[in-house]
Amino acid sequence: MVSLGEKHLIRFLVSDYGITWMELWDDRELMKLEGAEAISKLQELANIVKYSYTIQLTN
Repeated sequence: MVSLGEKHLIRFLVSDYGITWMELWDDRELMKLEGAEAISKLQELANIVKYSYTIQLTN
């Protein structure tokens, strides 16, 4: 689970049943993706985090 700010959460769940990405705002579901779409969204988030970390290291 990742917090993107107050009341804004991302939950990425891997289980025997598959992979799910869920975006929540104030405990309400905004978006739910499964399978390849969920993996793609997780990769997008990972790239943002890596890019932000790289910028912090160079400054």
